[in-house]
Amino acid sequence: MRLKQFVFTSTATLAFITFALVARQAQIRNALDRTGLGLLEKFRGTAPLWDTQLEENSIVVEHTAASDQIVPHRIGMVSMLIGDTNPTYERALRTHLRHGEIQGYETFVMRSNVLDMMYNKPMFILNILMDEMKKPFHERMEWLFWFDCDSVLMNPKLSLSHFLPPAEFSDANALVTNDANGLNNGVFFIRVSAWAIEVMSANVAYRTFNPDEQLTFQDQSALDNIFHMEKFRDQVVYCPQRWFNAYQSGFLNESIEANQIRRGDLVVHFAGVGNKLERINCWCDIAEKHLPDWEVEIVHTSLLEEIDEFWSQKKSNDAIETQELRNARLSGTELVDEIERNMTLYRESLTNEEQVRIQDTVQKVREQVKKQNKELIWGAIQDLKEAGRRLEDLEKQTRKQTIKEAHATIITAERMGINAEQLREMLLEANNWDSIQAVTKDLKAKVEMEAVKAQVKADIQQDISQALNQTANQINESTSTLSTESSSQTTSETTSSTMPFVEMVVVTARALKT
Repeated sequence: MRLKQFVFTSTATLAFITFALVARQAQIRNALDRTGLGLLEKFRGTAPLWDTQLEENSIVVEHTAASDQIVPHRIGMVSMLIGDTNPTYERALRTHLRHGEIQGYETFVMRSNVLDMMYNKPMFILNILMDEMKKPFHERMEWLFWFDCDSVLMNPKLSLSHFLPPAEFSDANALVTNDANGLNNGVFFIRVSAWAIEVMSANVAYRTFNPDEQLTFQDQSALDNIFHMEKFRDQVVYCPQRWFNAYQSGFLNESIEANQIRRGDLVVHFAGVGNKLERINCWCDIAEKHLPDWEVEIVHTSLLEEIDEFWSQKKSNDAIETQELRNARLSGTELVDEIERNMTLYRESLTNEEQVRIQDTVQKVREQVKKQNKELIWGAIQDLKEAGRRLEDLEKQTRKQTIKEAHATIITAERMGINAEQLREMLLEANNWDSIQAVTKDLKAKVEMEAVKAQVKADIQQDISQALNQTANQINESTSTLSTESSSQTTSETTSSTMPFVEMVVVTARALKT
């Protein structure tokens, strides 16, 4: 049966939406009723149903609640039993109904075939979810507990609330288990929410939009794929299988494997086993005897400790996962900044093809860091590193040149008595190449300034030396000349003749000093 799609405009009133949903539900039920089979059996926590004979063609069978028992969570139990009446499956179903009676859970059982066999499961769950979501929040059920009718409820004293996540895990919307083949959706919890409606809608429609995909286990394989989608996977919690979907190995084998039922556990599920009906009947024999070593309070089992440890560990793992995601995002952002900086520096050294590849990969990293998947982020980072390999080579060449220039500058500076300790320490750390280049440039400027000063000083000294030598030569020449002149020349004349030379030396020295 094809489900119609309703498109509601922004101006549609709440009354119209509610009317449309109710009308659609009535259409489904009317269509099912025309098949001559009942759609639904609805039970509330009531008096014992062990001897109640269910009417095969009834649409709804209701029982008024006889207990005011306070249920910690509003939970609905959901299953389906389609086809010819099978006493064994009916017997297994009654073990669950008794659980609902004791714990005060409302139970829904689908009896009519609407879609291809197992796809009735997500369709039925979706129908109940829609009904519940129309109710005020305080009236609707909080969780649905699905169980296949090839499972037997062994300990009705266990409240399903014990297995639900603590309040701090408000984003945990599905509690499921895996077996050797992956997801097993024979028994699971799903929170009544818009998220659940999306999941079950996707489950029903999966074959339509993925017609070529091989689904080994039909709706179960489809749901497994959906739970691994980025949109849904962070709100799915994989619990220990033994909690509420335990298997039995061999015939009444109680060897303790991780997924095998123990005395006091909730459910035993016979998924894909041989001699299924015989096994179910055998375990129903045990369940119907209400043996005290099977029907025990949770405080007398190891479940409370296991459950507490599981959620504590999950809290710790979630914190680690959050930090790892934050680290991946930070690494991606830093790499993008580095690549873009190097693109500015070395763009002219790259081919057009290299530039386009780098730019495309940068955009991919930017998109991934906005998401919740650290594996995809690291994958995009690796792709960007590969795309930017040429930039990395160019940067390495620049760094080698920077190191070479810095070392040469340090040697020259220290020979000139200039302190180069800061640059030497930065080279040892080698973690900020921009700063190394800046400090090298400043130190190089100081070296050049000192070199200029030294050259000026040397030139001055040379000029003074030349001036003094010239003056000394002139004095020597004057002295020689004086010795050959007439002895009649007086001492005062001699002195006056040499004074110009002395004055020239003094003036020259002062000028050069200045």
